[in-house]
Order: sequence, then structure tokens, then C-alpha cells
Amino acid sequence: MDDEWDADNVEAKFDLAMRSNKWEGEDEEEDVKKKTREEAERKAKEKEEALTPEERRAEMLRRQRLQEEADLRLAMETFGVTPEAAVGLDSMTPDTKEEFDQFSEALLKKINQFNKHAEFTTFAEELIKNIAVNLSSMSLKKVKTTVENLAIEKQKIEKGDKGKKNKGKGKAKLRVEGDNSHLNEYGDYGFDDEFNDFM
Repeated sequence: MDDEWDADNVEAKFDLAMRSNKWEGEDEEEDVKKKTREEAERKAKEKEEALTPEERRAEMLRRQRLQEEADLRLAMETFGVTPEAAVGLDSMTPDTKEEFDQFSEALLKKINQFNKHAEFTTFAEELIKNIAVNLSSMSLKKVKTTVENLAIEKQKIEKGDKGKKNKGKGKAKLRVEGDNSHLNEYGDYGFDDEFNDFM
């Protein structure tokens, strides 16, 4: 029985020791956290003071955007909407070739909705230029070759369409047979030019 009492007593002493040590040193940890926080705030303030007014505005807008994104995430979590449930271009973050292909399809679908608009050509030129700025020279050469080949093919198609439209608009020639075949020897005597307006 003494053994059982000693075992219970040891457990009780251990529990007492654990409870008494549980809060020991917490004030020190709080002081360290407070100093770290103060140091981070001081550095942030020094960094902010070194910024130009434009940089301050940009930083303020960046912080505002981050806050809005955090608020949106919180609202989505509150209402049980997961990021996977969100659809559209804004939710896409492509990483693999397949994902970039899907992103490309979605982007083209969105952009091509406006291809009949009068300002579309200017928009396309600016968009391509702005995208090309970030490409390496080798990638830019590949894009240039692709666009030039596309332009050549488009010109061929457009010329082919014009050729079909003009078909049959050539000069009419009279073919004489039989007794009047001698007229073919002398040509048209310039009558074509004179009577073109009439015909």
C-alpha cells in the first residue's frame, strides 16, 4: 500500500511542478516579442520616411490591395466559398503548359469578344507590345517570325479573295469565225478603248 501511495504522491508532485512551471518565463517571452515588434515598427517607419511621395502612394495602394484581398478571403471563408469555386480569368494562376493553354483559351475568348470594335486594332498592338517588352530577344524573334508568317498567310488569303471578286471583269474579246475570220488578223483597231464606256 505504501508503494501505491508513493506512486500517487509522485504523480501529484509532478502535476504540481508542471503547473508551477507552466507560466514561468512568460513575462520574458512577452518582453522579447514586444521588443521584436517595436524593432520591426521602427524599421518600417524609417523605410517609409526614406520613400518619395510617389513611392509612398504606391506602397499605400499596395497595402490597401493586400487588405482588400485579405478581406475578400475572409468573406469567402465566412460564406463557405472556396478558391476552387471561383471561376474566370482572375482565379487562374497557370503553372504548367496545360494550365497556360487553358489560360490562353480563356483570355482569347474574353479578348475576341471585342474584335469588331473600332479601337480593337490599337488595343491589340498595345497589348502585344506590352507583352513583348518582357520577353527575351530569342523569344521575341520567335514571336516576330510567327507574326510575319501569319501576315504573309493573311495577305495571300486577302489577295485570293480579291481575285475571286474581280473574276470575269477582264476585257471582252470577240471571236470571229467563218466568213469574217479575216477580221482577226487586223486586231481591234483601237475600238476597245473608244467603246468601253458603252459596253
